[in-house]
Amino acid sequence: MKLEELARLAGVSKATANIILSGKADRYKISHATRNKVMVLVEKYHYTSDSQPDTASTNNLLALIIPSLTHHGFARLTHEIETLGRERGYQWLLCCTQDDPEKEKAIIKGLQSIKIQAVMTVSALWEDGLYRTMQQRGVEIITVERQLPDSPIPSITCDEQRATKELCQLLLTSKPEQEPLVYFGGISTMACSEQRLAGIHLALSESAHPSQDIQIFHKDYSATAGLELASDYFSKHQQLPNSLFTGSFTLMEGVLQYIRQYPERRPERLNWATFGDSYILDLLPFTVLSCRQEYGQIASQFFSMLKNKTSQPSVIPLTLVQRNLPASQ
Repeated sequence: MKLEELARLAGVSKATANIILSGKADRYKISHATRNKVMVLVEKYHYTSDSQPDTASTNNLLALIIPSLTHHGFARLTHEIETLGRERGYQWLLCCTQDDPEKEKAIIKGLQSIKIQAVMTVSALWEDGLYRTMQQRGVEIITVERQLPDSPIPSITCDEQRATKELCQLLLTSKPEQEPLVYFGGISTMACSEQRLAGIHLALSESAHPSQDIQIFHKDYSATAGLELASDYFSKHQQLPNSLFTGSFTLMEGVLQYIRQYPERRPERLNWATFGDSYILDLLPFTVLSCRQEYGQIASQFFSMLKNKTSQPSVIPLTLVQRNLPASQ
């Protein structure tokens, strides 16, 4: 029997049933009548949950390490992972690094004094030594979106090179050959940055005009960086790029902030693509291509890997989103 069926038979929500089963009914002031309805069914059907942690053998505290909650994608990931975790009886510690390796190291060292079961991390580190130390102490470590270089630590990533190549190919079909393709990327040494850039170069090499101009600029994956890149580009070229690829939606947010400050500087014809996605892009009246990361699938895969103690890497497909393509396409 699944938790959903137990809750349905008891006439309560799945969340309420889970709270009762995890022994937290007093904290949430759930009535004794409701508790009894659930527990009677537990005894009647010999219900056992394979998704809830066994608090007799382990704790139910997990840690999520992300760069920032202001990042649209990481906020979505946090929502999905916290929701699924709560349904399974877990509690979360949320830690933000601002993509600063020193802050991340301090967070990891701080977590070593806390009894936690697992860590999901979107890491900015270049090596896995501190995380391997946590593993040796029995803490499960799973990296998300960014793999640690040359590390055997389990990971959940997306096929970024392939998806970026497909996005770029679409972008090139509506770009005049003589017009440069401009790429604004994040921290260039990250594996995800390297894969996205490799996807762009593959698309160019397989295009009808492989020698066309590409201009590449890197900072970090923040809206502030996107605004600065747009400002720097305009200062040098006295115009913004018509064909622009940003390595994350937050970078594109920064470019949009720049255009909002200087609306007269917006080119007449825009042909943009971005890694990441947001409903905000639906409101833009020009071609915008994007890669949507499926954060619900990432969260589900995390708990599956945690339950099965899987060490093999997992790759989650990305969804290509096309908006306002020219009629000829």
